[in-house]
This record gives sequence, structure tokens and C-alpha cells, in this order.
Amino acid sequence: IEDDRRIAAFLDRGLTAVAARTWIGVPIFFVISGYCVMATIDSRRRKSTSLADYVRRRARRIYPPYLIALALSCAAILICDDYLYPGLLSDGIFTIPKLGVLSVWQWLGNVTLTETWRPYVVGESSAMILPNTWTLCYEEQFYALAGVLLFAAPHRIFLAAACVTGLSVGVKVATKLAGVQLEGLIFDGRWLLVAAGVLAYYRINYATLRQTRVIYALLLLGALFADRDPSVLLAVEPNHSI
Repeated sequence: IEDDRRIAAFLDRGLTAVAARTWIGVPIFFVISGYCVMATIDSRRRKSTSLADYVRRRARRIYPPYLIALALSCAAILICDDYLYPGLLSDGIFTIPKLGVLSVWQWLGNVTLTETWRPYVVGESSAMILPNTWTLCYEEQFYALAGVLLFAAPHRIFLAAACVTGLSVGVKVATKLAGVQLEGLIFDGRWLLVAAGVLAYYRINYATLRQTRVIYALLLLGALFADRDPSVLLAVEPNHSI
């Protein structure tokens, strides 16, 4: 019996440790997105794709399935929350907003996948109908920025991506020190995850032996920083200048 208890306790600790780290799936998603986005625009630049064709292909990849899912979800929310079990999905621990109280701007932000950053431009605070779709709001921004890089610097695409990465680091540090929140925008730090995917693509397809060593060093450095508690990475001690 004692051995069974020890085994059960060991399994419990192990499963708890694994479950506590399932959040890593989202960063991995962004890294893979960076690799795929770079592979896409690298292919597009060799084929001299027009801007209209690029936008059409990206929109066709994201919006049709998303809008279908959003419409079906809204119908299910209305039926369940307003008729079958009032308040089940919008009260208590649930984060789904009441559809009837959403403003025009909030509806527009949800339909266009701009709701994570739309409040910085116009309208009320963010209210996601499908909370997990915030990743698609970032994906849309990644595609848009990738399109800018593709058509602004087609022959220096990786250098342009490196410049954007440097800008992202600068913005993140500056906003952290200033106490400003940029949550919902790609420069809130999540571009660095995409940059890791871009770096992996460059390593596999273009890097020399010397560049490969530098890339591995950068990825290792990034992994070490990612393992730190984000609340203390840029902590500033009182009465000290930086």
C-alpha cells in the first residue's frame, strides 16, 4: 500500500509539472509561424508575386474558416446563454462577453481580427468573443509586417527582418522601463518568437558554417532569457540609474 501511495504521488507530481507547462504550446506556435511566414515570403519574392495576390492568399488562409467559426459560435452563444441557460457563458468564471452589449467597434475588431490592438486606435476596451483567437490577431499582424518586408526590401529580406527584430527589442525595453503596456501588438515581445522561426529558416536554407554557430548562440541566449521570470528581467532597483 505504501508503495502504491508513493507511485501515485510521483505520478501526481509528474502530471502536475507537465500540465503546468502546457503554455509552451503558444510560443511554439509563434516560432513555427515565423518559419512558415518566412518560407512563404521567400517563395513569393522569387516568383515576383504582386501585393494584391499576396494579400488575397493570406486573407483566404485566415478569414473564411475563422468567420465560419465565429458565426457558428455566436449562434451557439445566443441559444445557450440567452435561452437555454441564461448567463451560463457570460457570468462567473467565463470570459465570453454578452453579445448584446458589444459596441460596433468591438464587433468590427472581432470580425477583422484586430480586437487585440483596436482599442489603441479607436473605441472601447477589447472584448474577444472567442478568447483563444487572440493568437490569430497576432498572426494577422505577422502577415502584414511580412508583406511590408517582402515588397519594401525583397532583396534584403533577412536584413530587414533583423532590423525589425532590433526595433522590437528596443521598443520592448523602452516600454518596460517607461511602465507602458503594449499588449496586443506584435512589438509587445512576441515578434521575438517569430524572429526565432525566421532565424531557424535562414539557418536551414542559407546560413554558412560561421553563421550557423552565431545562430545557435543567439537561440541559446534567447532560450536562457525565456526561462527567466519575466517580472524580474527588466526590474530596476530604486535609487540607481541605468
